Amino acid sequence: MVQSSASLDYSKTSEITKDSHLYRAGFTGIALQASEEYGYHVFDRCYGELWQTFAKQHQVHRLASLVAPFLTIRSISMALAGTDVAQHQDFSLAAEHYRRTLIQIVNSDVMQNAKAKEWEYKGDRSVWERVPPFQYSAPPLGRVLRQQGWNLAILAGWSVVAVLLAIRGATRLEVV
Repeated sequence: MVQSSASLDYSKTSEITKDSHLYRAGFTGIALQASEEYGYHVFDRCYGELWQTFAKQHQVHRLASLVAPFLTIRSISMALAGTDVAQHQDFSLAAEHYRRTLIQIVNSDVMQNAKAKEWEYKGDRSVWERVPPFQYSAPPLGRVLRQQGWNLAILAGWSVVAVLLAIRGATRLEVV
């Protein structure tokens, strides 16, 4: 049954029951978390579009590497240095996951403890002790090399062509 807005008691919407005591939830914390959760959808959509754009650019780059071996060497070098788009995306997603965890812990603390203080509330050391340290491990070398399979194959092909041209040129040399 749907109630009309005239019959709803909005004064109780920010109250929660716990152990038969009525506590006021910090509206600021609730609003901050709701805003974050909306922001997640925006972030995921926008960054999803960005990663798709990068993937399309990567396809063009791969095709161009067929005629420009420098692009192949550059891609392999960037991957081995950990500065390619794939590793940037991997790190970015790990950092965003960590950020969401941190924000949820802080907003939860504000919801549970701010009560009447709202914007003046400051969490104590225990809040930050609940936040895990950010930990990120770069992808293992094997995974990086597998991701570079195309580039390694192109580089091998260019190497074979270079060796064949060198042999052909050497056989045409005349000793004077």
